Amino acid sequence: MMMNFRSFSLAAVCVLAGFAPSVTAAASPALQSSTAVPISRVVAQGRTQSTWNKFSPKDGSFSILMPGKPEEEHKSGTSPDEPLEDHTFKVQTDEGLFIVSYAEFAEELSQANPQNVLDEVTKGFDGGGTKVVSQRNITLNGTPGREVEYTVTEGINARARIFLVKQRLYLLQVVSGKNEHRVRFLDSFQLMKKG
Repeated sequence: MMMNFRSFSLAAVCVLAGFAPSVTAAASPALQSSTAVPISRVVAQGRTQSTWNKFSPKDGSFSILMPGKPEEEHKSGTSPDEPLEDHTFKVQTDEGLFIVSYAEFAEELSQANPQNVLDEVTKGFDGGGTKVVSQRNITLNGTPGREVEYTVTEGINARARIFLVKQRLYLLQVVSGKNEHRVRFLDSFQLMKKG
């Protein structure tokens, strides 16, 4: 069975790149209700200061610092090659756009080579107005991952981290003009239990 990792990462990239909602919906029905915002507004600086708080979803599978209360989107898969469940949590402030999402795939994914899965997800960051600038393998307490820096519209760089835990794929993405906000968000991610 061919898993559709590409639509998972492309959907979040569409939100980050500020594409029209119709393009976002085509990439992933989970984001049909998303309102795309011009990227220039996302990286505006200095208007307000957000309060960073620890966030953990209802299932308690992870925690992360976010600069505000996240909006949640949920979708259940409708075909065998889509994620069974897709959850997205996002916060948009004057400091940037911060997204953490996870997708639950079929059990077969836990048998796949993690590097092959991460390679496939990373391919989703190339094309449609985005381009991978750099990537490197990372780990989080022994969990395989990948960090990807990519350019979105207007030449603004974004950073993502992808982690694979059994058949669950975590995707963290941030567009911010300040490196300190990118680092704070990405480095705060902790797995609380195996998902």
